[in-house]
Amino acid sequence: MIEGVGRAKTDGRLVLQAYGIASYDDATGKYYMRAFNDGRWLETETDLSGNGNGLSWGFTVGDIRTRSTMRLTDAGEWAESHEITIGEQPPKKFMELTVKPAGVK
Repeated sequence: MIEGVGRAKTDGRLVLQAYGIASYDDATGKYYMRAFNDGRWLETETDLSGNGNGLSWGFTVGDIRTRSTMRLTDAGEWAESHEITIGEQPPKKFMELTVKPAGVK
């Protein structure tokens, strides 16, 4: 289970709230994640990486493809990187962020 809450540094207002459930399918031998955000959800195949310290996933909507990677850093933070591809254009960095667990300053 992964829950992400992002707040603006300037005033603490909520700018992101997401929730994901990762699971393993014995029949296919693959991991999947169902993610929820802003009243929408998606289910996507998920790959584990970094000796279990990270995962990656993506999805396609029409001509738009995304690829996202999350990994647990040595400091216990989630480092995320997201890229987007539109049509035949090369992938572009969409967003990078670091998420600190609740209570970590």
